[in-house]
Amino acid sequence: MPSGKAVPLDQHRIVVVGLGPGPRDMACGAAVDAVRTAGSVFTTAPEHPAMSNVSDGVALPSTDPPAAARLLLDAAAKAGSPSVLAVPGSPYVLEPVVAWLVRRHRAVLRVIPGTSFLDLLWQRIGIDPFHRAVRVRRAAEVNAASVRQGGLVVAELTRRWISAAARLPDIEAAAPVTVAHRLGLPGESVAPVTWADLEYIDIGPYSSLYIHNGEFGSESALAAALRAQHRGAGMGFGLPDLAAALADVEDEVAEARADPNAAEVGDILFAAVQVARQLGVDPDDVLIGAVGRFVARLDYIDARGEDLAAASPKRLRELWAEAKRGAASRATPP
Repeated sequence: MPSGKAVPLDQHRIVVVGLGPGPRDMACGAAVDAVRTAGSVFTTAPEHPAMSNVSDGVALPSTDPPAAARLLLDAAAKAGSPSVLAVPGSPYVLEPVVAWLVRRHRAVLRVIPGTSFLDLLWQRIGIDPFHRAVRVRRAAEVNAASVRQGGLVVAELTRRWISAAARLPDIEAAAPVTVAHRLGLPGESVAPVTWADLEYIDIGPYSSLYIHNGEFGSESALAAALRAQHRGAGMGFGLPDLAAALADVEDEVAEARADPNAAEVGDILFAAVQVARQLGVDPDDVLIGAVGRFVARLDYIDARGEDLAAASPKRLRELWAEAKRGAASRATPP
């Protein structure tokens, strides 16, 4: 488990700084100082307004986390001083390179947090995201099930995504959503609209969408487990890595085999959430996706019209394999 002890400054080889949503006065002094005194500064978003605090930054040539980590470590070794990675907003929000660095290179990493566009969003629309268990995803990562579930912020919104999402069935035209554009920047707008109006709203760079959840204040059991595990990890009681999380699942399954009961089932589910936490995925999202895939396969088999009661075990296995291929080929995200 991580010790939680502070790393001496002379051991840092990479310093990640969050420069806030854009305005200079929203970047903290420590982040600005780190950028101005660094020998080499890299950024994940050179065109973002927050990079006005960076006078001589270099765009990362690759956003592949392992490749970016190697570049930053090599630059630090050559310069004999830490490499600085400057990101807009908060380093802990939608920054896969930073998430990789935190997991793999914590011992030589310093992170200076920053204000996220989400902090401004919560203030503008007046909600407590933790009370409402709000999830945050890039538009490219959002599936239809997540949209229907609600309680979701869709970042990096595009017109193409909206056009595809608007065609999703089973979403009420009057369902409330809020479109936020250029939060904290000139031209900011926050517009509460309905799902039916979404196609007519102007979308540009730095737009996001909040899909309301009708069951305000609700939290799924999986979300509660994830929140508890984050708290435990912060206190030093989290599993250290993915291998340990997978081993824990295997241990819990073995215990359930030896003594099958409701408590052991709960322990298996809790252990599975540990795996999701290590992978940085939302357990609700992945479970909804798994349910969707399962139902799509059942629908595929139903459409064949075969007499399943009379089918042999071999035939059932054949149908299931065919359904996996057929349903997967027809599945398209919004």
